[in-house]
Amino acid sequence: MNKLFRQQGGLCVLVAVLILTACAKDPVKTLEEDASLVVQVSGLEDFILEEDPIALTAKSASAAVTSNTTRGGGPALTRQHYKKDGVLHELYTSSDYDIDFEIKKSHPLSLVSKDRKIKTDGLSMSAGSALVARQPIGADVRYRLLMYRENETTPIVNVEGVGATFPAVAIASGFNYRWIAVSTNESGSSPTVTNNVVSAAQIANKDFLYASGTILTQFGENYLNIVFNRYSTRIQLTVDSRGMFGNIAGNSNVSFVIAQGGTLSETGDFNVRDSSFSNFQEVALSSNNMTSTNPALRVGTIYTVRPRAVVANSLRLRLNPLNLTLDDGATRTFADNTVGFGSAFSPVRGSSYDITARLIESGVQVTGSTLRWARSNLRFVSTAAAGFRYRFLPHPVNTPFDINLDMWNFATTTPTGTTFNNVDMCASVYPAGTWRLPTAAEYQALPNPSTLERYTPLLLGGVGLVANWERSASQPANSAYTGSDQLRLPFYGFRTTTNTRSQQPGLLAVLVNGQGHYYSVNYTGTSTNPTAIRPTFFRMNYSGLDLLGLLNLADGYSQEVVSNLSGTSFNQGRNVRCVRAIVNNS
Repeated sequence: MNKLFRQQGGLCVLVAVLILTACAKDPVKTLEEDASLVVQVSGLEDFILEEDPIALTAKSASAAVTSNTTRGGGPALTRQHYKKDGVLHELYTSSDYDIDFEIKKSHPLSLVSKDRKIKTDGLSMSAGSALVARQPIGADVRYRLLMYRENETTPIVNVEGVGATFPAVAIASGFNYRWIAVSTNESGSSPTVTNNVVSAAQIANKDFLYASGTILTQFGENYLNIVFNRYSTRIQLTVDSRGMFGNIAGNSNVSFVIAQGGTLSETGDFNVRDSSFSNFQEVALSSNNMTSTNPALRVGTIYTVRPRAVVANSLRLRLNPLNLTLDDGATRTFADNTVGFGSAFSPVRGSSYDITARLIESGVQVTGSTLRWARSNLRFVSTAAAGFRYRFLPHPVNTPFDINLDMWNFATTTPTGTTFNNVDMCASVYPAGTWRLPTAAEYQALPNPSTLERYTPLLLGGVGLVANWERSASQPANSAYTGSDQLRLPFYGFRTTTNTRSQQPGLLAVLVNGQGHYYSVNYTGTSTNPTAIRPTFFRMNYSGLDLLGLLNLADGYSQEVVSNLSGTSFNQGRNVRCVRAIVNNS
């Protein structure tokens, strides 16, 4: 086309020598490429956090219901809805692990008004246009630019660009042009346009971007700034095992699936002239091979050009199987499991949805109680990433003990913290707010353990004692939690203010004696006077015969809740065992 322009231009100049008036009727500028177009891509419209919570389908937001979910050989899961930080969640509770489903919606900032006012009928209306927030396009992202003269349907420019800029485009001045840009936001290629249509196959499960506008060209340089809009809906599916204190092993099979008759992803032919889709086609769900650079996460992203309502229980998380590598290198294997997302939601084109399934270590119940106890003690791991340093040990007893990591000063942010922060350290276990410190009353209600066991502590040697409570009959046994499928509280004594251990188990001839101390959330005193604070704690005491294995509890064992004890202070170290804090708010 450009060659033709030059040939015709040369002919017009020749004719101009002979018949000057002929060129006046057909100006040279209509044929010559006497203007250039400098194109820059300044980015694409970003997504912002949701304005309004997504309504999850439930008759009562605080009611617990039994799901229709199936799982390998186990009972039906209990499903509950609750609200946290303004976001609605679905929590599934089982003996394997708990699953906290969260769904967030985000959308282009340009669709949100910068200011709002309330009309008399109570509906909101925009009081001003929002500024468009842009995120830069990747340096290697490819896109295609087409230029049409006004009222023409065949592009005179069809070029591919990479990154934020590309070489200037030669065009003629004095014309109104319609420009169109398309991209799939990837580096491999840009969509091709045939007869003004991008085929459905090219944008199937792709992040399809589109932009268009007009420009009146002038002689010399003309500047075109492109801001892309998303013309597909993004649904990002994430499985997060960080609440299990382990990484998803490579031999795990983790995926999201859609029930028969449902679909999450569709594609279609896209007409670049009128920005419409047609010839819709279903795309197979492509999150079966979910990947991530973080070993505790699996992420799959799905795009659709025609979002459809997702009915309750049609979106399902499949774990067949789930194998976790724990902090000490051990492997924990769970049976095959499929869990349905029990709520319905309706995606909107151009918006983004993040559906996260956080796996949380299940608690263990004691006979006669519904309270769920953590399976091991709380440890602080300073080398872990921020937000994940509060962790439960891989095993209640078969883990090397560390006085400065496993014994906590009371209500401090780190085990050896010197400042009274008046915090519940259990609340910082990921996901934050899932666990809490037990109350004094909950320790008081704890019956005597069924057995007391003597063992040899790893690395430390010597004598170890652990109290074992029978698991509630309502909670099935779980082979994945070998050695931790019941409440087990080891005896470690306590740490004094001079950083020495006191009352740890010891052997004297044929007698064993020692204590185990565990903080409750209660204390006497005021936070304004930390030096006078006396924490309330649970104390186990044994003094009796040394027997290998299980010990007779009839003699030598006692337990009590200790409060306002003279000589105690917040900067003495004791163990922490958390309990579940399931909040059911409407």
